[in-house]
Amino acid sequence: MDEADYTPELIKHLRQRL
Repeated sequence: MDEADYTPELIKHLRQRL
């Protein structure tokens, strides 16, 4: 994944995994 793919929505999903 490129940095450009890191959208706010994607970050939300990543945070939920923590």
